[in-house]
Amino acid sequence: MLFAMEIARKFNGQLVVLYVTEIAKPQQWVSPEEEEHRKHRELEITRRLEYFVSGTFSGAEILFFDYSCILHYNFGFVHTVLDYAVKNDFSHICLATSGDRVVDRWMGTKATALVEESSIPVFCVPDWYKPKSIDVIIYATDMAYLEDELLKVKSLSDKLSAKVYVVHLSGDSNESKVAHGPNELLYFITLPRNKKMSFSDQLEELVSRYKASLLIIISDKRKGFFESVFMQSRARKLSLNPQIPLLIYHRNIK
Repeated sequence: MLFAMEIARKFNGQLVVLYVTEIAKPQQWVSPEEEEHRKHRELEITRRLEYFVSGTFSGAEILFFDYSCILHYNFGFVHTVLDYAVKNDFSHICLATSGDRVVDRWMGTKATALVEESSIPVFCVPDWYKPKSIDVIIYATDMAYLEDELLKVKSLSDKLSAKVYVVHLSGDSNESKVAHGPNELLYFITLPRNKKMSFSDQLEELVSRYKASLLIIISDKRKGFFESVFMQSRARKLSLNPQIPLLIYHRNIK
């Protein structure tokens, strides 16, 4: 919650706290008594949600903030969030995640489902995360569409006044290269791909080395059926249990 507040504040935007309660049967099957109970429960949940959010603001000593609390009933969490975000033209989606359990690694979490389905950039924040200044960003790239994608990254980093390390893990080179960008807040790093480590583990090692406070990756949704069923995408693996806040852009975002 505090991470989302800080991002919204830096963007001078509104924070919408969306609470989704999944329903067991269609609206037309609900009896008048069940509908009355649902409305009563909705008011109670909304009251508790607003109390929690306002308390979080007070605890963070935020005097004024543009936010709203929304409660939605629907059949699916992921569908509801994405539908609401698209209809209301959200710039980002933010949610907490923890995928330590074995079942999460195999079946995924709500965070991984959002990552795979969303056309809107998604922040995945560890549920144990303690807010701190976002001053170092690692942006992992395959260099395929660097110019266009770097514009998105720079738009974010400029608002955060953060240093950006553009990291390319190359399977074709044994050389390590570090080059300055056009200013002191942008660096380009090329490193050989460590075949003894997974892509995710090598990125996490770099996060630790450069003391990064945000990791950005670009996910390519253009996968075949076999890969989507039998192979986890890099974005999906990282979103299961991120060590720091993770931001995923999809390559097909315009």
